[in-house]
This record gives sequence, C-alpha cells and structure tokens, in this order.
Amino acid sequence: MKVLNYLPPKQRRLGVLLSLATICAGWSIILPPSERLEPVTLELNHKKPLVSSGQNIGTLKISQPDFFAWDLPIIEQKQEKSPPTVKDVKPPKVIAKKKVVAPIQPAPIIPYEIPKPVVNLPQVKYLGQVVDASGIQVFLIIDDFSVVMTPQKVYQQTWKIISINDYEVRLMHLPTQQIMRVTKS
Repeated sequence: MKVLNYLPPKQRRLGVLLSLATICAGWSIILPPSERLEPVTLELNHKKPLVSSGQNIGTLKISQPDFFAWDLPIIEQKQEKSPPTVKDVKPPKVIAKKKVVAPIQPAPIIPYEIPKPVVNLPQVKYLGQVVDASGIQVFLIIDDFSVVMTPQKVYQQTWKIISINDYEVRLMHLPTQQIMRVTKS
C-alpha cells in the first residue's frame, strides 16, 4: 500500500478501479453459474400454413391494461391479545447509603527554609571563544576583569559554565544557585 502513496491521485484511483475490475472478472470466470441452463429446442413445423382469424388490423381492439394485476395482496397480521397476567407487587426495598468515614490525614510538615538572599549579579560580557586541543575556552568580562573559562569547571568557587550554544552561554553563580544567560553578540 506504500506504493499507492507515491502515485498521483488520478493514477491511484485508476489503479484501484482496475484491480477491482480484475477481481470481479476473475470471480465471474472461476465461480460456476448460479442456475443450470438447459438448451431450448423449438420445433418449427414449416409445412403447416399459418391460420388467420380473419380480423383486420383496423378492427382489432386494444384491451385496457390492468396495472394492478401483478400486485401481491396485502396481508394484515392479526395480533392475538394474551390475557393480562397479574404479578405480585412487592414494595421496593429502601437502600440506605452508608456513610464512609474518610480518615483524616494530618497536613504534611514542610520544613522551613531560610530564603536565599537575592544578590545583584555582576555584569558579564561575552568576548569570544576558542576551540583548541584542550577543548573550548570562553573569554568573558566579569566586573571589568577578563576571565578565560572552560565548560563544567568552577572558576574561583563562584562561577561555572553550564552550557554553550550558538546564541548564548549559560553561567551558574554557585553561592546563590542563580543561572545567568550571556548572549553572544
């Protein structure tokens, strides 16, 4: 069926039509006829002359057609009525709903965490990157200091490069676990 997906719709339709015609033709050749036909023999006697009734074509009367001659008679079905039966009437049972007691679950205890202070992160600017034998080296400026960093290595226990793609460098500030995005421009 995958072959049909590569054909244009007109050729698909034509292929389906031809295959159906081939199947029907094969069935009609293979299957035997439903009724056996016997040859009809006609005995013609050429020696007898045709007997004419002596009527003229102009004097023939056409009988009125009876259009309802072949209709089947309408058969009305007679319905027999059975005597009514008396059933024992029982009062309906009253079903009381059970009250389901749900166990009361205490609220889960969530330990209090001291919120981490929001620190204004320093300005970071992307300068470029170099790929050499040791790997990728990214050149950044953090607070007016030039820094050379490699991915997945910690710089001065505060910065770590998480990922690098075509458009940005993602840094993590380790003390606050904040992620910073530096666009390449």
